Amino acid sequence: AGGLGLNFVGANVVILFDPTWNPANDLQAIDRAYRIGQCKDVKVFRLISLGTVEELMYLRQVYKQQLHCVVVGSENAKRYFEAVQGSKEHQGELFGIHNLFKLRTQGSCLTKDILEREGRVEAGVMTATTWLKEETPLCSSEK
Repeated sequence: AGGLGLNFVGANVVILFDPTWNPANDLQAIDRAYRIGQCKDVKVFRLISLGTVEELMYLRQVYKQQLHCVVVGSENAKRYFEAVQGSKEHQGELFGIHNLFKLRTQGSCLTKDILEREGRVEAGVMTATTWLKEETPLCSSEK
């Protein structure tokens, strides 16, 4: 409800489980949980499953934020995605139609790789053992 215009007076935990295509909505929900004079840190939990539409939407959010940093911010912003605009076989698609709906069932998790490169992943956060009490990591191809 934080992205819908509600200001919270006692929240310090934000759980994002339903991403939107616009990264500003999630950022607004996080900002509304932080209040002036607040002593506690705001903790943000983003629930994403490997190979789902939510993961694709989150990757688009990361791409849009990266593009914003390139256009508005610093010149040496990090690049997480390789463009396909120069390829004649992709005909100017932003991500490539095959990549858009391709499920990643094997190999590494792209979301985890991006977050690790950016340094936003703490030890144990990306494993299912932390939350689900299972022994398989979230981004594992093993079943």
